[in-house]
Amino acid sequence: MTLAGTDTLLEVSELAVRYRLGTHLLGAHSFRAVAGVSFTVQRGESLGLVGESGSGKSSIARALLRLIPATGSVRYRGQDLLQVEGEALRAIRERLQIIFQDPLGALDPRMCVGELVAEPLREFRPELGGEARRGQVTAMLARVGLGSELLQRFPHQLSGGQAQRVGIARALMLGPELLICDEPVAALDMSIKAQVANLLRDMREEFGLSLLFIAHDLATVRYLCERVLVLYLGRVMEIAGREALFSAPQHPYTRALLAANPSPDPTGLRRPMTLQVEAPATLDAPSGCVFRSRCPLAVARCASEVPRLRTVGASLVACHRAGE
Repeated sequence: MTLAGTDTLLEVSELAVRYRLGTHLLGAHSFRAVAGVSFTVQRGESLGLVGESGSGKSSIARALLRLIPATGSVRYRGQDLLQVEGEALRAIRERLQIIFQDPLGALDPRMCVGELVAEPLREFRPELGGEARRGQVTAMLARVGLGSELLQRFPHQLSGGQAQRVGIARALMLGPELLICDEPVAALDMSIKAQVANLLRDMREEFGLSLLFIAHDLATVRYLCERVLVLYLGRVMEIAGREALFSAPQHPYTRALLAANPSPDPTGLRRPMTLQVEAPATLDAPSGCVFRSRCPLAVARCASEVPRLRTVGASLVACHRAGE
């Protein structure tokens, strides 16, 4: 389920991210935000990445694009993104783009919409003349549902939905293969959220994109993604296809996440699994299974041994008791 094949676009292996917090008498102090995460993204696939705040989702997104330091391996088209530099890295970045959670905060307030969407072309396609550039910008804005009357507006003159559409247009200008969506609908109203989700689905089909879609909203993940990776305190808990994960989750954390999201139950037989305590601070992650301090199924083995991903049902799951 995570093995690389001929259609693999991105292969992530043992990705780890640490943040330095400062120094003291005994040396530098840091904490691990991502701990040995491995997964693949296939060509044309949409992979959902879910988990509570502090699970490491955004750290993974930024590490993949070399926006923060990381260790491990991130192979895109056979090249390890964590090793390439200079022009080789710049060329790869044309093909990997990101959409951020805060649509207004992601846009330079000093630039108008036309300048913002044209900036990738100025940087990577300097041979284009002004007229050709304007034509491409206007056409891309139309594709994301915005009119040319917005070209001279500044970010503060846009609604949240318009600003996110500008961000999507900007991300698509260079024809990327992989679009990393870091909570792209979290800051939007419900009706606008649905419109942006539909737009991302349409753009994916039109441009043949692969998506790494990060979200708290499991309904949107289910709508957009074929596979889902569940993350907790920087570790993978479960990876499964959409239908398998939502109908038969194998990890107790996955079941708790699904139970926490509203869903109809006409039978009245649904028994949600609740979490016993609040998530520990990342600095105080438990030994063994990081989820054990909140897990109602935890046993002694969970405190001493980190569970490895193994096949249970239709999932890859990191739980000693899965399948019992």
